[in-house]
Amino acid sequence: MTIGQQLKKTRLLFGLTQEEMSAGIVSKSFYSRVERDKNAITINKLIAMLNANNISLNDFFRTFDNEGLPELKVQRKIYTAYNERNIIELHQIEKSLSSKNDVLFYKTKLIIATLEYRSIEIPDSICKQLKPNLIDHDLNDQDFWDLAIGVSLYKFNELTLLMNYIIDHFSKLNLDNPQVTISLMNLLIAYLDRSKSICQKLKRL
Repeated sequence: MTIGQQLKKTRLLFGLTQEEMSAGIVSKSFYSRVERDKNAITINKLIAMLNANNISLNDFFRTFDNEGLPELKVQRKIYTAYNERNIIELHQIEKSLSSKNDVLFYKTKLIIATLEYRSIEIPDSICKQLKPNLIDHDLNDQDFWDLAIGVSLYKFNELTLLMNYIIDHFSKLNLDNPQVTISLMNLLIAYLDRSKSICQKLKRL
């Protein structure tokens, strides 16, 4: 069970609406996407939301199914290794994930390929899951790990549109959240690397 599923389960258990559960900590639309596992929520905002509804963290996790936790831990390891450019660690994660989780497996392979400046084939079904749709999303507490990892999956004009969208909505970003800041920095690096690669190709024409 994921955090989003557990939030919904807890909300229904306490007879709360989504608006009541979000408690003004996040917007109702953002919270709705959290329940549907479309957005992630920071632990600080999760705790604030639970506190606002007089729900203890212990009560929240008491019936929590640990099925989703290992995946979250692995994902965090992937992001940390990516940020540290630790290719050895990423290869180890890749081996441990083989045939266990297609999305995380290909996400790791894609990071390794990007850091090693080579391309790989990604199944279309996985590509769709690795390409987040930020347009029309509430960027509050939105991190950019998947976009940073998936830079090579976009056409450059698509990527530029996404970058412009982020810049236009920069004031909405929660830069107090380290995951937002670090993932955004990695996205900018990946975008600049992609731009540099295109410029080099144009020079050779």
